[in-house]
Amino acid sequence: MPRGGVINSKMGKTNFTGGKFQLRLLQDGNLVLNTLDMFSGSTGNAYYISGTRDRSNSTNSGFQLDYDATGYMYILRRNGERVDLTTKELLLILMGFLLNTTTPRIPLSL
Repeated sequence: MPRGGVINSKMGKTNFTGGKFQLRLLQDGNLVLNTLDMFSGSTGNAYYISGTRDRSNSTNSGFQLDYDATGYMYILRRNGERVDLTTKELLLILMGFLLNTTTPRIPLSL
């Protein structure tokens, strides 16, 4: 998922309408998992922020969220460095989220 990409959870097992969670790779390079107000569309409290934004050198900031061949998630920085996201705690949070997702909304202006 590139910068600006968004994945929304689904409402239920058979209801694929957007649910109450959202995973976003912000333009600044941070990956954020937060709640989403289903009526207003505004984001709420963040459950997770990756800390992959580098204010002093943008080439060190997150550029893309990806999976490798074994299923491990990572953020790729512009400089090619991988930041693994598969700590036990984060893996449990993200897997619970990803099991309840809908199709990603990726911006047209990449």
